[in-house]
Amino acid sequence: MQPTFGSRLWTLAFEQHTDTIEENARRIVYEDISLWVPGVSVIHTDVSLLKNEQSQDGRDIYRLYISVQFLVNLTRQMDTIELNVDRVI
Repeated sequence: MQPTFGSRLWTLAFEQHTDTIEENARRIVYEDISLWVPGVSVIHTDVSLLKNEQSQDGRDIYRLYISVQFLVNLTRQMDTIELNVDRVI
């Protein structure tokens, strides 16, 4: 019964390639984890936009790499999750 539950990273899928896309992704990760997972603290977020020049049909291929290091507040356990989001333009 939470229609807005989840991450808003999908909103970046159709954005123009700009110099701020990494910072927007970082901000979204921090805000969404703070909102939906209050028992977890984000320690560090690494975001990189990688371009692959080897497309077969002339289209640009971008990959958004996101690494989130987080701490579970109750157990003080730290972990990292990595995401690769591919996008073909």
